Amino acid sequence: MTITELQDNILTPYFNNVSDIYFGDAVYHFNTSEVDYDSVVFSLQTTEVSEYDITYKYIVTYADLMNFQTDNEFNIFDNGLHKLEKAFNQLSLRSDLTLVYNHIYTPFKQKFSDTLAGWQVSVEIKVDNPIECE
Repeated sequence: MTITELQDNILTPYFNNVSDIYFGDAVYHFNTSEVDYDSVVFSLQTTEVSEYDITYKYIVTYADLMNFQTDNEFNIFDNGLHKLEKAFNQLSLRSDLTLVYNHIYTPFKQKFSDTLAGWQVSVEIKVDNPIECE
């Protein structure tokens, strides 16, 4: 399975419980004016290729907009954690990949173009290698 197939055909549909999903640099996406909040960013860190499989290692970031009038930080934490766990649990049931992550989420509150709160987690996704190695 190629990285494009993984991202377009598998990850995107499993994260349909958020407003938007991005692939690339989280800081870049959260600093653009077009960003949708309540979103997830998959930042590819490394790719390990063996004869039979490929492991894609991501940092996954969920973020939503802080509202200082209603102090919604803990609502963002609750909602974001629920959305990530639900998607990862469903994804782990697939027979065509192996999902490896330790369920250790790191909370954050940070100023980008707006102040956001959310979670980061490291995830490894192992799939069959479509490349013939000889």
